[in-house]
Amino acid sequence: LLTAPTMSASAVTSVRMSDAVLRACLHHSLLTEHEEMMGLLLGTILPSTSEPTQLMVEFVGVCILRRSCQESDRVEISPEELSSATAEAERFSTELQRHVRVLGWYHSHPHITVLPSHVDLDTQACYQMMDPHFVGVIISCFTEFSSTCINSTQVIAFQSLPLPGGGHERLAVPIQLVSSHRIDPARGVREPNLLLKSVQLQQILFEEERAAYLVAVRFTSLRGSTLERVHQAAVYQKSLARLLECGVAPLLQELHQAELKNQHTIRKLQHALATIPRADTDTLAASPGSPIPHNIAPLDPSSSSSPSPLLSVSDPSLPAQSLPYPPLS
Repeated sequence: LLTAPTMSASAVTSVRMSDAVLRACLHHSLLTEHEEMMGLLLGTILPSTSEPTQLMVEFVGVCILRRSCQESDRVEISPEELSSATAEAERFSTELQRHVRVLGWYHSHPHITVLPSHVDLDTQACYQMMDPHFVGVIISCFTEFSSTCINSTQVIAFQSLPLPGGGHERLAVPIQLVSSHRIDPARGVREPNLLLKSVQLQQILFEEERAAYLVAVRFTSLRGSTLERVHQAAVYQKSLARLLECGVAPLLQELHQAELKNQHTIRKLQHALATIPRADTDTLAASPGSPIPHNIAPLDPSSSSSPSPLLSVSDPSLPAQSLPYPPLS
């Protein structure tokens, strides 16, 4: 994480980001090296940990949107997609029991510097006109050092500072990375699991590829030849294969690892529950925010040896679907 010194006074002194939010942004950015990716960041405004009189932004969630423009050096999203981020922020507010709103945006810079371009600075300035606490995040990826042949991924947060003669300059904002497994002891609230965002991302990327294919099909059906239509179908199939290889397959492995981790956690909680006297257990279970699980059937040890060959995705924001992919070794 790059934390360059701040060049001037800002409405935000620092950014705090959970590792789950950063992981979701990186997963989105590393899906392709040929196009820029973009999404919105949901967060809250808190007093700064270093200076209570100043403010910091804490990002607790991401909103992945469908792109209206997909190019190697440019990315855009429609106003309709932006409005859906407000509904997502309201859902986070209910889940976290605190006010959450759209406070940032992120996008990738494949094969180029992590520093914002003049277009990025102008876009950030427009966001700051609506909210002075709005923060931009850039993820530079697929950058290879010729001397070591090692890929580098860099992340910065920034705001725009207007110049007297016109234009804007970068205002770097330090980033603090914190653990996502934090519980508010007063309310028993845990930060939301952002792994389902990766599942939602696959659906969005599929819709983008299908929309591009349908546009190409309409064009070739009017004045194209049969060979052109076959070519468009082949390009579409290649794009879907790339999504399976670079997106779905790694996601299935991550979901399987999360399943094994959850099963291990449940066994530990069951063992701890068995050592507690019955009277104490009833008292703890009746307390608000109790972490003790109830009516959990013992897990079959043989069930964790391999992932399920049919993964069902259950998310209110996604249509009911099943991903019939074979288990990964």
